[in-house]
Amino acid sequence: MNKLKDYFLSLEQREKNFLIAGIIFLSVFVLINFFILPVINYKKELNTKIYSYNHQAEQIRKLGQEYKKLIKNSGTYSISKNSDIALFSFMDSLAGKVEIKENIEYMKPSSEKSDGKTIEKVEIKLSGIDMKRLIHFLYSIESSSDAIVIKGLKISRSDKGSFITSTIQAEIVKNNV
Repeated sequence: MNKLKDYFLSLEQREKNFLIAGIIFLSVFVLINFFILPVINYKKELNTKIYSYNHQAEQIRKLGQEYKKLIKNSGTYSISKNSDIALFSFMDSLAGKVEIKENIEYMKPSSEKSDGKTIEKVEIKLSGIDMKRLIHFLYSIESSSDAIVIKGLKISRSDKGSFITSTIQAEIVKNNV
Protein backbone atom coordinates (compact mmCIF):
# COMPACT_ATOMS: atom_id res chain seq x y z
CA MET A 1 0.00 0.00 0.00
CA ASN A 2 2.96 2.29 0.73
CA LYS A 3 4.36 1.65 -2.75
CA LEU A 4 1.04 2.72 -4.26
CA LYS A 5 1.01 5.89 -2.14
CA ASP A 6 4.65 6.69 -3.08
CA TYR A 7 3.88 6.07 -6.77
CA PHE A 8 0.85 8.37 -6.62
CA LEU A 9 2.83 11.15 -4.90
CA SER A 10 5.59 10.88 -7.52
CA LEU A 11 3.15 11.63 -10.35
CA GLU A 12 2.76 15.10 -11.81
CA GLN A 13 -0.47 17.01 -11.14
CA ARG A 14 -1.82 16.43 -14.65
CA GLU A 15 -1.27 12.64 -14.31
CA LYS A 16 -2.89 12.67 -10.85
CA ASN A 17 -5.97 14.45 -12.24
CA PHE A 18 -6.18 11.98 -15.11
CA LEU A 19 -5.85 9.01 -12.73
CA ILE A 20 -8.50 10.41 -10.33
CA ALA A 21 -10.86 11.08 -13.27
CA GLY A 22 -10.35 7.51 -14.48
CA ILE A 23 -11.07 6.09 -11.01
CA ILE A 24 -14.20 8.25 -10.69
CA PHE A 25 -15.37 7.20 -14.17
CA LEU A 26 -14.74 3.54 -13.37
CA SER A 27 -16.55 3.87 -10.02
CA VAL A 28 -19.57 5.54 -11.64
CA PHE A 29 -19.61 2.91 -14.41
CA VAL A 30 -19.55 0.04 -11.88
CA LEU A 31 -22.19 1.76 -9.72
CA ILE A 32 -24.55 2.27 -12.67
CA ASN A 33 -24.06 -1.14 -14.34
CA PHE A 34 -24.05 -3.33 -11.26
CA PHE A 35 -26.37 -1.49 -8.86
CA ILE A 36 -28.68 1.06 -10.47
CA LEU A 37 -29.56 -0.63 -13.81
CA PRO A 38 -30.43 -4.01 -12.23
CA VAL A 39 -32.84 -2.27 -9.85
CA ILE A 40 -34.47 -0.36 -12.72
CA ASN A 41 -34.74 -3.52 -14.85
CA TYR A 42 -36.17 -5.46 -11.89
CA LYS A 43 -38.84 -2.80 -11.42
CA LYS A 44 -39.72 -2.92 -15.13
CA GLU A 45 -39.97 -6.72 -15.10
CA LEU A 46 -42.02 -6.60 -11.92
CA ASN A 47 -44.44 -4.06 -13.44
CA THR A 48 -44.73 -6.19 -16.59
CA LYS A 49 -45.49 -9.29 -14.52
CA ILE A 50 -48.03 -7.42 -12.40
CA TYR A 51 -49.78 -6.17 -15.54
CA SER A 52 -49.77 -9.69 -17.00
CA TYR A 53 -51.15 -11.24 -13.82
CA ASN A 54 -53.84 -8.56 -13.54
CA HIS A 55 -54.84 -9.21 -17.15
CA GLN A 56 -54.99 -12.96 -16.49
CA ALA A 57 -57.02 -12.40 -13.33
CA GLU A 58 -59.48 -10.26 -15.28
CA GLN A 59 -59.80 -12.98 -17.93
CA ILE A 60 -60.42 -15.55 -15.20
CA ARG A 61 -63.11 -13.32 -13.66
CA LYS A 62 -64.82 -12.94 -17.04
CA LEU A 63 -64.67 -16.68 -17.68
CA GLY A 64 -66.01 -17.31 -14.17
CA GLN A 65 -68.96 -15.02 -14.81
CA GLU A 66 -69.61 -16.69 -18.14
CA TYR A 67 -69.37 -20.10 -16.49
CA LYS A 68 -71.85 -19.06 -13.80
CA LYS A 69 -74.27 -17.88 -16.49
CA LEU A 70 -73.90 -21.18 -18.35
CA ILE A 71 -74.45 -23.19 -15.17
CA LYS A 72 -77.46 -21.05 -14.27
CA ASN A 73 -78.97 -21.52 -17.72
CA SER A 74 -77.91 -25.15 -18.21
CA GLY A 75 -81.19 -26.56 -17.02
CA THR A 76 -83.29 -24.18 -19.10
CA TYR A 77 -83.00 -25.73 -22.54
CA SER A 78 -86.53 -25.45 -23.79
CA ILE A 79 -88.59 -24.99 -26.91
CA SER A 80 -92.17 -23.89 -27.30
CA LYS A 81 -95.13 -26.24 -27.01
CA ASN A 82 -96.03 -25.56 -30.62
CA SER A 83 -92.85 -27.17 -31.90
CA ASP A 84 -93.64 -30.38 -33.73
CA ILE A 85 -90.38 -32.14 -32.92
CA ALA A 86 -90.76 -35.54 -31.40
CA LEU A 87 -87.45 -36.66 -29.95
CA PHE A 88 -87.95 -40.33 -30.80
CA SER A 89 -88.66 -39.69 -34.48
CA PHE A 90 -85.88 -37.09 -34.68
CA MET A 91 -83.33 -39.56 -33.30
CA ASP A 92 -84.61 -42.29 -35.62
CA SER A 93 -84.34 -40.09 -38.72
CA LEU A 94 -80.91 -38.81 -37.61
CA ALA A 95 -79.69 -42.39 -37.23
CA GLY A 96 -80.81 -42.98 -40.82
CA LYS A 97 -78.96 -39.90 -42.05
CA VAL A 98 -75.76 -40.91 -40.25
CA GLU A 99 -76.24 -44.49 -41.52
CA ILE A 100 -76.22 -46.24 -38.17
CA LYS A 101 -79.81 -47.48 -38.16
CA GLU A 102 -78.68 -51.09 -38.60
CA ASN A 103 -76.57 -50.73 -35.44
CA ILE A 104 -79.52 -49.80 -33.18
CA GLU A 105 -80.32 -52.56 -30.70
CA TYR A 106 -83.15 -50.65 -29.07
CA MET A 107 -84.66 -47.19 -28.60
CA LYS A 108 -86.61 -46.52 -25.39
CA PRO A 109 -88.68 -43.33 -25.32
CA SER A 110 -90.01 -41.86 -22.08
CA SER A 111 -91.34 -38.54 -20.85
CA GLU A 112 -92.07 -36.80 -17.61
CA LYS A 113 -93.93 -33.62 -16.75
CA SER A 114 -92.94 -31.20 -14.03
CA ASP A 115 -93.33 -27.49 -13.34
CA GLY A 116 -95.08 -26.70 -16.61
CA LYS A 117 -92.49 -28.51 -18.68
CA THR A 118 -92.35 -31.85 -20.43
CA ILE A 119 -89.03 -33.66 -20.60
CA GLU A 120 -88.86 -36.14 -23.46
CA LYS A 121 -86.13 -38.75 -23.19
CA VAL A 122 -84.83 -41.40 -25.53
CA GLU A 123 -82.29 -44.07 -24.68
CA ILE A 124 -80.55 -45.64 -27.66
CA LYS A 125 -78.27 -48.65 -27.56
CA LEU A 126 -75.90 -49.01 -30.50
CA SER A 127 -73.75 -52.08 -31.02
CA GLY A 128 -71.07 -52.95 -33.56
CA ILE A 129 -70.36 -49.32 -34.40
CA ASP A 130 -67.00 -47.67 -34.97
CA MET A 131 -65.90 -44.60 -33.04
CA LYS A 132 -65.95 -42.30 -36.08
CA ARG A 133 -69.63 -42.91 -36.81
CA LEU A 134 -70.53 -42.63 -33.11
CA ILE A 135 -68.80 -39.26 -32.86
CA HIS A 136 -70.56 -38.09 -36.03
CA PHE A 137 -73.91 -39.16 -34.57
CA LEU A 138 -73.24 -37.41 -31.24
CA TYR A 139 -72.11 -34.27 -33.04
CA SER A 140 -75.27 -34.30 -35.16
CA ILE A 141 -77.42 -34.54 -32.04
CA GLU A 142 -75.67 -31.73 -30.18
CA SER A 143 -75.42 -29.41 -33.18
CA SER A 144 -79.07 -29.69 -34.18
CA SER A 145 -81.08 -26.48 -34.11
CA ASP A 146 -83.39 -27.97 -31.48
CA ALA A 147 -82.38 -27.92 -27.83
CA ILE A 148 -81.51 -31.60 -27.61
CA VAL A 149 -79.01 -32.48 -24.93
CA ILE A 150 -77.07 -35.68 -24.38
CA LYS A 151 -77.47 -36.46 -20.68
CA GLY A 152 -75.71 -39.80 -20.58
CA LEU A 153 -73.22 -41.76 -22.61
CA LYS A 154 -71.83 -45.20 -21.93
CA ILE A 155 -69.22 -46.73 -24.20
CA SER A 156 -67.77 -50.23 -23.97
CA ARG A 157 -65.80 -52.54 -26.25
CA SER A 158 -67.77 -54.84 -28.43
CA ASP A 159 -67.02 -58.49 -29.01
CA LYS A 160 -66.68 -57.66 -32.72
CA GLY A 161 -63.03 -56.57 -33.01
CA SER A 162 -62.47 -52.82 -33.02
CA PHE A 163 -66.16 -51.96 -32.75
CA ILE A 164 -67.89 -50.57 -29.67
CA THR A 165 -71.22 -50.75 -27.92
CA SER A 166 -72.72 -47.47 -26.78
CA THR A 167 -75.78 -46.36 -24.84
CA ILE A 168 -76.86 -42.75 -25.37
CA GLN A 169 -79.43 -40.91 -23.28
CA ALA A 170 -80.78 -37.78 -24.96
CA GLU A 171 -83.48 -35.40 -23.80
CA ILE A 172 -85.34 -32.28 -24.76
CA VAL A 173 -87.33 -29.94 -22.53
CA LYS A 174 -90.59 -28.50 -23.84
CA ASN A 175 -92.71 -25.79 -22.30
CA ASN A 176 -96.32 -26.77 -21.68
CA VAL A 177 -97.53 -23.20 -22.10
